Amino acid sequence: MFGRAQPAHSPQPADAFAYLESIVDTVREPLIVLSKQLRVKTANRSFYRTFQVTPAQTETCCIYDLGNGQWNIPRLRTLLDEILSQNKSFESFEVDQEFPGIGRKSMLLNARRLRWEGHTGLILLAIEDITEPRRKENELKVSEVRYRRLFETAQDGILILDGETGKIIDLNPFLLELLGCTHAELLGKELWQLGLFGDIDLSQKAFQKLQDSGYIRYDDLPLEAKSGKRLEVEFVSNVYHVNHTKVIQCNIRDVTERKRIEEKLRYTQKLESLGVLAGGVAHDFNNLLTSILGNASLVLGELSPSSPHRSKLENLITAGQRAADLTRQLVAYAGKGPFIVAPVDLSDLVRQISNLVRASMPKNVQLRLDLQDNLPGVQADSSQIQQLIMNLIINGAEALGEEQGGTVVVTTGVQQVDDHFQDAFAPKEILPGKYICLEVHDTGYGMDEETKAKIFDPFFTTKFTGRGLGLAAVSGIVRVHRGALKVYSTPGKGTTFKVLLPAAEEKSLKEAGAIPQKDLTGSGLILVVDDEEMVGRTAKSVLRRYGYTVLMAENGRLALDVFREIADQVRLVLLDLNMPVMGGEETLRQLKLIHADVRVLLSSGYNEMEAVRLFTGKGLVGFIQKPYTAAQLAGKIRAALEAA
Repeated sequence: MFGRAQPAHSPQPADAFAYLESIVDTVREPLIVLSKQLRVKTANRSFYRTFQVTPAQTETCCIYDLGNGQWNIPRLRTLLDEILSQNKSFESFEVDQEFPGIGRKSMLLNARRLRWEGHTGLILLAIEDITEPRRKENELKVSEVRYRRLFETAQDGILILDGETGKIIDLNPFLLELLGCTHAELLGKELWQLGLFGDIDLSQKAFQKLQDSGYIRYDDLPLEAKSGKRLEVEFVSNVYHVNHTKVIQCNIRDVTERKRIEEKLRYTQKLESLGVLAGGVAHDFNNLLTSILGNASLVLGELSPSSPHRSKLENLITAGQRAADLTRQLVAYAGKGPFIVAPVDLSDLVRQISNLVRASMPKNVQLRLDLQDNLPGVQADSSQIQQLIMNLIINGAEALGEEQGGTVVVTTGVQQVDDHFQDAFAPKEILPGKYICLEVHDTGYGMDEETKAKIFDPFFTTKFTGRGLGLAAVSGIVRVHRGALKVYSTPGKGTTFKVLLPAAEEKSLKEAGAIPQKDLTGSGLILVVDDEEMVGRTAKSVLRRYGYTVLMAENGRLALDVFREIADQVRLVLLDLNMPVMGGEETLRQLKLIHADVRVLLSSGYNEMEAVRLFTGKGLVGFIQKPYTAAQLAGKIRAALEAA
């Protein structure tokens, strides 16, 4: 700015300082001129305006005394001393101080020695206010730290690409862990070259679409990790600009587990819908069978032992009972059944039916039992659990086949279910606690995933002669007993069905003894309440045959009208559970209000196990399962009348 030699027309020394002052005063940034004693010789208007001081407060003062001593900084002292003693200069010395009247400011200082004839030892100190740029810079740094923290800790994968080339610029730790890769393996490579998303051409087309539209989204995109593990991800990508450079950010969310849970929920809902259908069919079919079996057994009882029609009726009853077995399969699948519930020893139950099951298995299929003794009981309907065990063993034997042969292994034990074990099942399928475990394993070929997904669907079968109800019934029985069912199968390695049933705490209940055949007759008035006319007529015929007087009502409301008139004469009410107008539960409550001691025998083709608790303490004297024969009905009535 100032040279050693002066032109001929330069000002004389007397005017030199005034000339210097005029130059300094025109500069926008604050400037001060210091003497070699470091006192202020002059300052420009920008200095006075910036620091809100006057010339009288500034000129002739030592720089270290200005304001409240804000300029008395050790490092500044050293720098100024070096200028005086060593003829040095300094640049970009940053000061961050509190100044009177203007608050805290960041200032950038530059200083150098001035050489002017007649004025030696002067120092020009230039001051630049960088408070606002520093504030923005700090905000940017804070923002970058926040973003980086989010980037590093996000539980979604984040991928940053060059917007022009598609090369990977950065990826966060979550994505690296998800893919099983390192930074070095991925940085600088083009996304489609990695083969993560399968087809390269499709990946390139998607990249071109992103560049054109600025945004793409895939809700269900297959992704393959380095290990070969297949994942399902949500992929959202958009384009933005940083310092005029196009950048692409891809957010990748692993939805594999969510998809698995959603699929399980859909499957559960499908089973529930099919269960409602199966239960309805079984209910209506049971009513028809009740009429068929009841009337057939009634006629059979009236025939002489030598009657030529006796064998025909016996065949009819046998066919009806087989049909009843089929409806029990449907009822079991629907998750419904009679509530004959008591603690059951699972190991004892397997032993009891093992000989029966062996007789129906191919000779080259072995049944091996590995049963734990002294198991806690399972609060269950023993007939349904028997059916569950038989269905699983027979299914395993049929999977082996007569030609292949092999082994079916049945194992029982205790399983403690904790939160970690619970994760293997669908949400709310099983709660933590102690369970009794039944495993049935076969050494057959096993199943692929497609077959495994369908095995519990009713009427699905891989066998030429199968009805496809065995495993569907197993699923329903497990569900109604608040248990859980898991299938493990791999082609070539066999199949294992694992059933978990809640352990019971109560001791086994003693079953009431059966009424001998000769004691089935009785007397008195029985009120039969059933909405199915055929069932009502059959019950009436049977009961009259065994000595009773019978009145009928086709729904609960009509039954109440009749009962109010003759409550003292009615010895027992045979009450259907499921009826229109007024169901069995409400009818029972109203009957008890009219006559607290009325005996009520409940009848149904099915009922959820929750009915055990629903009717506990409400005065039922018994339950009879539809369909029933004449002798079964008469026996239940007689037992109910003789109960205390």
